[in-house]
Amino acid sequence: MEKVASLESHLDMWMADTCNRYFHILTELGVVDKKKASKLTKEILEQRNEMLDEYVPFFVETIFKLLEDDDNKKT
Repeated sequence: MEKVASLESHLDMWMADTCNRYFHILTELGVVDKKKASKLTKEILEQRNEMLDEYVPFFVETIFKLLEDDDNKKT
């Protein structure tokens, strides 16, 4: 269970960082309007966090299920 929590924590940090990087790149390229984005920062972060809360646990659970299935095939 400790491994699951650790993986979930690391994956959440990595995905949050990735989302932030992509958003910054889109802003720098002019795809996202900087003024509008700065006004919507709170909503954007809330949406990102909701997405991560939904998908990170699912992804972690799926990874560990695959690993368990692989371990069972080897024994």
